[in-house]
Amino acid sequence: MNRIKQPFERPLPAEPSRYSAGPRSLGANLLANRALRRIRNFKRATGPKGWGFLVFLIGLSGLAFVGLLDWATGKEISFSILYLLPIGLAAWHGGWRVGAALSVLGASAWFGIDRLGGVIYSHAYIPYWNALVRFGFFLLITYLLTRVRLLTSRLEFLVQQRTSSLELEVNKRKGIEQEMADLHVHEQERLAHELHDNLGAYLAGLAFRAKMIAEVLGQRNAPEFSESSELVHLINTGIEKVRRVARLLVPIERGNQDLESALSRLGEEVERFFGITCSVQTGLNLPKLNGEQAEQLCRIAQEAVRNAIQHARAEELEIKVKVEGDFFYLVIENEGKPWDPSMALPVRGLGLRIMKHRSERIGATLSITRREQGGTCVTCRLPLIYPAPHEGILPLGETREPKQGNYTYGENARFGR
Repeated sequence: MNRIKQPFERPLPAEPSRYSAGPRSLGANLLANRALRRIRNFKRATGPKGWGFLVFLIGLSGLAFVGLLDWATGKEISFSILYLLPIGLAAWHGGWRVGAALSVLGASAWFGIDRLGGVIYSHAYIPYWNALVRFGFFLLITYLLTRVRLLTSRLEFLVQQRTSSLELEVNKRKGIEQEMADLHVHEQERLAHELHDNLGAYLAGLAFRAKMIAEVLGQRNAPEFSESSELVHLINTGIEKVRRVARLLVPIERGNQDLESALSRLGEEVERFFGITCSVQTGLNLPKLNGEQAEQLCRIAQEAVRNAIQHARAEELEIKVKVEGDFFYLVIENEGKPWDPSMALPVRGLGLRIMKHRSERIGATLSITRREQGGTCVTCRLPLIYPAPHEGILPLGETREPKQGNYTYGENARFGR
């Protein structure tokens, strides 16, 4: 007999936060990304020549500022490394030509300040040699920075290209998984309709003909009357079994939002058809899910129950539904053969992949673990959004696109996000 219990008391372990950075770090990253985006947009709007000229003016202003500081502080304090700042920044953002032009101006400014500052050398050609060495140094730094910039740009382009290819492959894989899940549901519905409409109707006609024959044999007091009556009973039992199988294949109709009644009906059909114990336990004040979420959760429960009966040889099943914190939980436990995570990757069962895809489709997290007392526990955790109190609790799928969920093999191993 299917049992509905309330409420589900045993808490599930809480998941750690996905974000390790605080709100200040996240805000700073957002501001930095916004500033970089504005700079890229301005660079596209001005064009290569306009951007290079602007960078040249900014670098020239920086050189003028450093030159004034060098002139004001006198010949005893050296500002040689400060000349590299505007030259290096201009070479990085403006390219080789802008950096080379500022290198010439920087070396000339240094030479002029030394000459005007009254620096005395032992030979007349020494200041020219020093200016040439400084110019070569600035030019070398400019060349290295432009090469690093070029290699970095190429690397970024390759990363973007590989990322785009990877995203395309991931989207294709998601599309294939979606088609597989839809095909799985379509085949179940088609099989259920075939059983109910064709085989069920055929058996009903056969039962009617057998009943007519039994009535004729009863009127004649024939000795075959008892056997014909038993045949009618067996055919009617077969019709009922066919109907149960059809209902078991389609536990919830598309668009139906009543998850609790669908799970209760699933538990009843499992008990009647397989002869095992399947209890349904629901929590209090459960939120109303949309049709997509209710259907996917019911399909996950259906597949988990089928795996428990077929692979774990379970005799007792328990389906639990509850809300804890900001999450909606669907838990299917059995006391059969324990879950073996080492068999998940080599076997690559279609049912597990479909369950994973269904959970990701509604933004949920799917986990499969061993129970301490023996058996297997399948948990699907769906995040909820809590708006204003008068608006009630709305599931995540009704307000924004769901994010990719996680898939857990074993007790602690995690794959996915």
